[in-house]
Amino acid sequence: MRPYVVVIAPEVEDKEVVSVQLRNITIKLEQDAKLQDLIWELSNLFPTGSSAVQ
Repeated sequence: MRPYVVVIAPEVEDKEVVSVQLRNITIKLEQDAKLQDLIWELSNLFPTGSSAVQ
């Protein structure tokens, strides 16, 4: 099974995703997050040669 990350939008309330956060790797975006920030985070979690960032 390939590892994956759940990306949570900034407008989602924490109480709505607690069960997801307990069972998965999650990244909670901040209101001013840019796509480049997310790609950087994912690239550090999944370095080149492991899983593809899609």
